Amino acid sequence: RIMTGSDASAQSVSGSFHLARQQIQVIHDGVDTDMFLPREDVSPEPNSVLFVGNSEDRNKGIRYLLQALRLLRSRVPFHLTVVHRPASHQAPRLARKLGLHGRVTFLQGLSTEELVRQYNRAHLLVSPSLYEGFGLPPLEAMAHGAPVLASNVSALPEVLGEAALYVNPENVFDISRGIRSLLLDKKLRKQLVKRGHAQVEKFSWKESVRRVLEVYRAAAGAEAS
Repeated sequence: RIMTGSDASAQSVSGSFHLARQQIQVIHDGVDTDMFLPREDVSPEPNSVLFVGNSEDRNKGIRYLLQALRLLRSRVPFHLTVVHRPASHQAPRLARKLGLHGRVTFLQGLSTEELVRQYNRAHLLVSPSLYEGFGLPPLEAMAHGAPVLASNVSALPEVLGEAALYVNPENVFDISRGIRSLLLDKKLRKQLVKRGHAQVEKFSWKESVRRVLEVYRAAAGAEAS
């Protein structure tokens, strides 16, 4: 039995290993229930942009994000917070090279409580990945009422549905336009926040575990017979 977290991943596995698509079972991830527990009352900080992910992974697209923010630095106020692991050296160097000194903060080693606080403070989350097997940070951000700007490729449209604003992750002009829209358009933000809360409800670890157990039981039954 083969299980994967998204249809996009299933297509990749099918193509890479020449397997029939029917051999692969898609079981979506869930959102940690800790994300819904009562937390410190923190209001979103105006113009605060959040990125959560491995900034050393080129597939996460942070280089395009930084280049897009360079286009915005004289047009709209913003501050980017990068929550990353492992420690990155390339991204801070690129931020300095692009003249974003004072506009970007890099954080690492955050606890769940500290990460939740960052989600609560975010005016929006940007997920500009070139490839994503599922994409938990955007869903976690939605759980905390932050609108999401996401790539229009890989698993993100599948997971986020109509609850995100999509951009071409390799087009810095498209990314910058999307960020500007979410920073300035209150109506759009409100609409995406409402859709985001509804989208998050579709993903639970309880349901994921139930479906995984079904696959194991089916496999065990086949072996027994």
